[in-house]
Amino acid sequence: MRFEPSRYRSEQISDLLAQAVPREAQRIHGSRDYFQLIRNGTLYEIVPVLRVTSWKDARNVTDMSPLHVQYVKNHIATKPELPGQIRLAKHWCKAQKIYGAESHLSGISGHVLDLLLIHYGSFDAFITAAASWTEETIIDIEHHHKDPKHALNAAKTHSPLILVDPLQPERNAAAALSPLLYKHLILAATAYLAKPTPEAFTYEPLSVTQLKRTFPQGLHAATLTPLPGKQDIAGARCKSAYEHLTRHIDLHGFDLLATGWEYQNTHALCYWVVASDELPRIAIHAGPPLTRPEDCARFSEKHSNTYTESGRIYAKEPRKHTSITTLLRELLQDRTTRERITHAELLI
Repeated sequence: MRFEPSRYRSEQISDLLAQAVPREAQRIHGSRDYFQLIRNGTLYEIVPVLRVTSWKDARNVTDMSPLHVQYVKNHIATKPELPGQIRLAKHWCKAQKIYGAESHLSGISGHVLDLLLIHYGSFDAFITAAASWTEETIIDIEHHHKDPKHALNAAKTHSPLILVDPLQPERNAAAALSPLLYKHLILAATAYLAKPTPEAFTYEPLSVTQLKRTFPQGLHAATLTPLPGKQDIAGARCKSAYEHLTRHIDLHGFDLLATGWEYQNTHALCYWVVASDELPRIAIHAGPPLTRPEDCARFSEKHSNTYTESGRIYAKEPRKHTSITTLLRELLQDRTTRERITHAELLI
């Protein structure tokens, strides 16, 4: 819903909208509060924005949304096939699990896909281009800058995809895309070009059955139910808990062969694949080379059971956990995990 800035202040329009939406609408807190409403199984978002004609007048990033919509409509007017191509790209990205710019996903947003399809012209052209992307890709549709990377704020250019927003030339529209999912996009596009199949457009939720099929040995999995909150915050809490668990599995010496997680609306499914479920009771810690006597002395002060071998000092320490199952059970109940989730269950 658009409000005239001459009559309403940015900080009051959420409260004004609250008086107009149905009572069952849920208020979602953010940089500017908005509302969610479910009708006949469809989720609607009612967002208050100021009516602006330039990014310079925007008081919140959402104020630009109607201008972005109009920008896409202008291109559709000259390319009537564009909406179908955009929908195809979004469907494919969802199936490849790279769609969504929320903090717990760090993927590619719908707005970014709109711009990429406008830039490349079709789904096939987009996939072909993405398969050949290098470590860094820079796109400036409207040619705002001679050197986009140096013209933008340095904080917005950490993403390997730099996509200058055509209506906000100081903004990298793809700043949320993580290096991991950028690489996944390139690999998925390459695989699709090699073998285009309908299955590439079919979303398959992560499941224990699927994981057992892929990893018959060394698999461990758990579900995490987050504290109540809106979807992106709940997902971020699950992501933080998953990263805490993964970090400590590695710190305890287990050799991680594969790991991953997926947020599934009400909970997250996390998995870890290790080379061995059991570790020796004694852990060996490598110290500095003997050519650094002062460092060796400090190492000896920290470790009581040391020995030298092949020109280096080592220490023997008993492990607290030799079983990954025991470790995971403890981690799922520790304070850091419980600060983020309400329930955890070790499945495998």
